[in-house]
Amino acid sequence: MPSYITHGRGASRLAAARRATALGLLALGACSNVTEPLLEADDPDIIAPGDISSPSGAVGLYRGTLLRLNDIAAGDESTWLFGGLLADEYGTGSTFVQNDEADRRLVQTNNSSVTGMYRRLNQVRTAANQGLAAYAEHFRDSTTSPAEMYFARGFAEMQLAQDFCSAIPLSNGAGEEAVLAGPSTTAQVFTASVASYDSALARLGSSTVARNVTITRAARVGKARALLGLGRFVEAGALVTPTLVPTSFSYDQTFALTSGDNTIWAQVPSARRYLVGDSIEGNARNIIVRNNLPFFSANDPRVPARFSVTARGDTTRSQDGSTISRTTTLYGRSTPIPKVNGLDARLNEAEAALQDNTPGQLL
Repeated sequence: MPSYITHGRGASRLAAARRATALGLLALGACSNVTEPLLEADDPDIIAPGDISSPSGAVGLYRGTLLRLNDIAAGDESTWLFGGLLADEYGTGSTFVQNDEADRRLVQTNNSSVTGMYRRLNQVRTAANQGLAAYAEHFRDSTTSPAEMYFARGFAEMQLAQDFCSAIPLSNGAGEEAVLAGPSTTAQVFTASVASYDSALARLGSSTVARNVTITRAARVGKARALLGLGRFVEAGALVTPTLVPTSFSYDQTFALTSGDNTIWAQVPSARRYLVGDSIEGNARNIIVRNNLPFFSANDPRVPARFSVTARGDTTRSQDGSTISRTTTLYGRSTPIPKVNGLDARLNEAEAALQDNTPGQLL
């Protein structure tokens, strides 16, 4: 050891270092094993079934069901928005090839956007089944939360039938072992949706509690939609008369800046990945879109839309950097979005009257 550290301040520093080392060894010796709980960390991403086998766990599953229900509407890029590319309600201004495929009606089977949307619809069913089983165990007499989970399951099944071709497997992944199902026809999936809505309605009965009335009306509108898919028009119309579902009714999805934006706003006027549809697309190429309603150029009052201009006076481009952006002012960052409402009810009645050849009922 060099002699200079054994004198004066060097000696003091050496003594201090020895004391710190001794204290550290004592502290380490106090831990009989380095794997003691004090030094362990749980992985918060892994939730075992036993962790939610409790009343509070059941409530968590209910809330998770509603969160996933939001994701298949306006809480994420869902078939609600993406499907508008197929129907030409929207055009694409995106850099994502998945959006281009949908806009051109050349969707490949490995389209990751479609795969994710399909998966999220089935996750709603799984979450609802898990929540319903938990409530049956811990809150057997509960009505409101189970009814809303039945509504969520029916809504997801209805969207599956509306948005995807037949041969849809309605498997049940709620347990530790998935119960696989064979392919179902579109009619069978609509029928499953009707059964889920019926379960919601049966759970609530004739309750006049405000929240229960809201869910009852929502389930009626959802069931009417599914019945239209089955061609049962008269039943659909009778289910949503103004007495049963007022035009003013709305079952809304709401947003808060702390928990997530309205995705329709985020993808259209904010990120400019979607355009308001028109009969001519492609900027200078002027590609004619056959049989499309000219929402933009016709100044359709139902869809107020506009070009926007930058501070320099340039016409704003879409996300792809070349397509002129056409956005709508209908949606703000936190604009509530109705999943079902009284307008749906009136449209269901109109369809029933049309199919029953009684157009006078539309007046």
